[in-house]
Amino acid sequence: MENLRIGLLGAGVIAHRHAQTIVRRVGLSVEAIADPSLKARQDLKAAVPAIGRIVEYDSLDLMLNDISLDAVIISTPHFLHCEHACKSLEAGLHVMLEKPLAMTSSEARDIVSARDSAKKILLVAYQRRYNPMYRWVRDAIGQGAIGELQFVHALLCDNTISTADDWRMKPELAGGGHPFDSGGHLFDFILFASGLKPYKVNYFEANLGQKIDVNATLAMEFAGGALASVGLVGNAPGRWIEEIDFFGSEGHISMKVSNYTGPLYPAVTLTDFDSRVHRIDNIPGQSEPDKNFRDAIVGADSIWSPAEAGLNVLLLTEAARESARQGKSCLVEYQEEPCGSDEK
Repeated sequence: MENLRIGLLGAGVIAHRHAQTIVRRVGLSVEAIADPSLKARQDLKAAVPAIGRIVEYDSLDLMLNDISLDAVIISTPHFLHCEHACKSLEAGLHVMLEKPLAMTSSEARDIVSARDSAKKILLVAYQRRYNPMYRWVRDAIGQGAIGELQFVHALLCDNTISTADDWRMKPELAGGGHPFDSGGHLFDFILFASGLKPYKVNYFEANLGQKIDVNATLAMEFAGGALASVGLVGNAPGRWIEEIDFFGSEGHISMKVSNYTGPLYPAVTLTDFDSRVHRIDNIPGQSEPDKNFRDAIVGADSIWSPAEAGLNVLLLTEAARESARQGKSCLVEYQEEPCGSDEK
């Protein structure tokens, strides 16, 4: 299979990014767009002239029934993910799905079951797993650069209230606010980088008069005793701030990212107990989910961000929300990722 024929489901901002990536990538081609909004489809074609002549549909069903595709990239609102992913898998297509994998862990398990029945590739687009700095941090921790991991401190801020699309402000469509949406990336990276299994959580959230949760704080214990503290702020001035610190028995890794330092290349330092500080530079280049999607389909690579990663974020989120409801710590379920899913 030399060239994979891709259908884009959803024509919003994220679909623009996928289309721009695909047209630069050998072995992938966008063949169709499905979105109920004519304007959204036209805007996407205008933004990416290389796909200006591709076929348009106003629904997934029409696209599946009319054109031959190898795979679909799903960038629709969260409440549609389960339906769209399962239909696409049942139609024999490989699927890349924007996060969150689904609205609930039950829906996520339905998607995993559909994947297993179809025997197709399913990738959830947690972009941090493809960023070289984030991968360096994960590899350094796994190789013992800071000894035994003891504590993780993380903060993620954006301005959800003023910048979110209308549907993102409705819990029945979005599933939740900043802690559920952007926070999912942070939860996934903490689990990915630490290599630890979450054991129990204590969680507090505030909606600031909105229907969705806007701010939240989470305390987590991992199996084995390491701890984590996570702050999620959805009404911060500015666009984006992310700070993550990993403290080990022999050192400390610090990551700091913002719209000022650049969203893809954070400042990373490693400090040892002799107080020597090393800034980490010259990391190999950026990859992206689209390349991994193609490589996994043709058998050239394993999946770096499998569906189980999305399921684990949902399991953690649900335990956190249950903790907030009950006012006490709650245990967290965990699903092992497939062997080899995190290899470069």
